[in-house]
Amino acid sequence: MNSHVMTAPAVPVRKSSFVERYGAVFGREQGLMLRMAGLTAAEHSAQGSWITDDTGRRWLDFGSFGLHLLGHRHPAVVAALTRQVTSLGLSSRILANEPSLSAAERLVACVGRPGNGVLYGNSGSEVIEAALKLVRMQTGKRRIIALTHAYHGRTSGALAVSYGYRGHASLMHAEDVVFIDAGDLDAARKTLAEGDIAAVIAEPVQGEGGIRPVDLSFLGEQGSLRL
Repeated sequence: MNSHVMTAPAVPVRKSSFVERYGAVFGREQGLMLRMAGLTAAEHSAQGSWITDDTGRRWLDFGSFGLHLLGHRHPAVVAALTRQVTSLGLSSRILANEPSLSAAERLVACVGRPGNGVLYGNSGSEVIEAALKLVRMQTGKRRIIALTHAYHGRTSGALAVSYGYRGHASLMHAEDVVFIDAGDLDAARKTLAEGDIAAVIAEPVQGEGGIRPVDLSFLGEQGSLRL
């Protein structure tokens, strides 16, 4: 008796798209956001103001995050990074080093000597957290005056002094922050007169608030008011 075995045709395995893979590890909502925005390709390379994705499409970058303000792969930045990484890529955090000292000296030359020295940070949020801790330790007070439409970061302290995030109140000490409108000196004087303000925090140009320059005379007046 002859037997005949029939083999089913192989079903091709569909390769997951970049967006599907992204959503699988960073969260479905993140992948869905990329898909709905039409950002389904992965950035592959960049030069100057242009980003090229993995399909060859070019994107004009208006973001300017960090050093991108100088343009992607700026020759001076690439040269400095290459030069540094070939000698000392990362600090031991035990010994001090010349590059960090030189950078701090240049900062002091630009803005003047700080009270207790230069404090480096990895992000804007981290620096805001440090500033809030320092002014509260120095003054013994807790309340902070911030401006409406301000944005300072997404860590708990930075979020508390950012405007419009009271829905996240469980993540921060929002009761220690009072918001006033930029330019409202009467509100500033009235709040400062309460006597429990540790600091006033303000962006010279509000980013998330719509690229709103804050009047320099208002900022100067804040500096002259006694906390």
